[in-house]
Amino acid sequence: MRRREAVARLAAGAAALLAAPGVALTQGGTRAAPPSRGTAGTARGATPRPAVTVYKSESCGCCTDWVKHMEREGFAVVVRNTEDVDGVAAQVGVPDQLRSCHVALAGRYVVSGHVPGDLVRQLLREAGGQAMGLAVPGMPAGTPGMESPRPERYQVIEWRRDGTTRVYASR
Repeated sequence: MRRREAVARLAAGAAALLAAPGVALTQGGTRAAPPSRGTAGTARGATPRPAVTVYKSESCGCCTDWVKHMEREGFAVVVRNTEDVDGVAAQVGVPDQLRSCHVALAGRYVVSGHVPGDLVRQLLREAGGQAMGLAVPGMPAGTPGMESPRPERYQVIEWRRDGTTRVYASR
């Protein structure tokens, strides 16, 4: 029960952080105004592009490839390089077992790892409920940014405010 309570407290803290207007994480883990939240790239008559802020290591090639994937999927991506991706993941409530090489903020949700852009867009459309975010733990071959001639089957996991998880999609 202690683990469940800790996860619930962590989730509540992350929810408060994500819900606070004009707040984002900086490289040192402090709070500052974000470059954008919600949508970006709106010209008169144009469809808004969902904004995603990605925290990754500057030297990580697969993270850079995932950013390119998200841009191709129509997201307005802002990159924040940091050497403490795990610290950012902890601060926004990503459970230890769901962490990967990068973490992103999309609307009020957190994305951990190589989650396909279409599933991030689907989560943003569903808006509401108990979801905190989506994760692809580890770095499975064949995920966006980890393209491979021999892709692996993988699961996209949703974690919720109450500390539970569920399989959101299998690919």
